[in-house]
Formats: sequence, structure tokens, C-alpha cells
Amino acid sequence: IVGTSDLPDNTHPNAAFRWTEQGGMEAVGPVENPLSPDCVWTGEHGLAISDDGTTIVGSSNDNELPRNGCTDRPFRFTEEEGAIGLGLFGRELSRAHAVSADGSIVAGISRNLFSDPTLPMVWQWHADTGEFTDLGYSASDDGQTFVRDMTPDGSHVIGYGREVGLRHPFLWTQEDGMTPLSVPSYPWGISDDGSVIVGGLLL
Repeated sequence: IVGTSDLPDNTHPNAAFRWTEQGGMEAVGPVENPLSPDCVWTGEHGLAISDDGTTIVGSSNDNELPRNGCTDRPFRFTEEEGAIGLGLFGRELSRAHAVSADGSIVAGISRNLFSDPTLPMVWQWHADTGEFTDLGYSASDDGQTFVRDMTPDGSHVIGYGREVGLRHPFLWTQEDGMTPLSVPSYPWGISDDGSVIVGGLLL
């Protein structure tokens, strides 16, 4: 189980945690953010976990958000490396929302906050190369875009952007790239083979 909680001793508020039957609840941070040495990271949010439980992804944040341009940064946690920040991928805010079954592919979004706004970018980060791939942009007039799920092999990514008060879902595939889905809705999950998406309609 992965999530976010204040630790009982109050030493680490908003800590990303994992819970196991053997070890109970334990923090997976703090996150090392070597690309942002001037920021004081005050919390993490655990948002997804690999099928075998060895890899956790999420975002770290500075509660004094505008200071020094410090914003949310994505992280990836493994037993071997701990919690490591992945960078901003050319934007001012970035979050990791999904991870592949083996933990080698991370998916998330990046967008601007302080400079000229841009359409939020959806991305994948690959552990074997340490590089990220720009998957394209989703419709959003206020920067609010979310990745909600990814197939176990990373070949399909779903999510939505918010525009004119509505949620506009998208599907990215390796074959077809970024495709907007026609009905305003919240997509929440996708089948292992990418053929079925489940979510909520806005009626």
C-alpha cells in the first residue's frame, strides 16, 4: 500500500509512505532533488506503486511554493536508490502519477506556473536510459492535467485535462500518439492490454 500521511512523531509531515504486512508503515522520503539544491522539501505524496511493490512514484513539494521558484517535483523510490527526484522536463512544475508493472517506466505531467503558461505536457521517464519522452499535450485552459493510469508495459497512458470547467480525457499509445476522447469524463483505469478504459461520465 502506498499513500501520504503525517508520521506519528511529527518529524516528517506529509510523508509518502508504504505499508507492508512485515514492516507496517514507513516513510519512503525525504526525496533527494540534486537538480533543485536551493529548495527546502517539506513533504511527499506517494501516488503509484509497481506490481511487485519495489518501486513507488509521486511528487515532492515545498510548502512555501513561490520561494525560489520551488514547486512540485516527481520522484521515484526503490530500495537500492531511495527516493530520487526526476527533474522538471523543461517546465516549472512536474508530477509523477503512474508507474509500469516492473517500475522501469514512470508517467506524469509537467507545466508552467511562473512564466508564460503552456499546455501541460504528458511524459514518460525511462529507468534504463534516465531520459524522458514527451508524449504530447492535453487540452487545458488552467494547467490542470492529470495522468490517471498506464498499462503494465507502459504502451498506453490515460488521463484528462480541465478546460472550460469540463474534464477532457485523453489516451496515448505507442502506435497512435496522443488522442483526445470525445466525451467529457474522468478516466480512472485501463485494462492490461489497453483495450478497455473505465471512469466516470459528466452528465
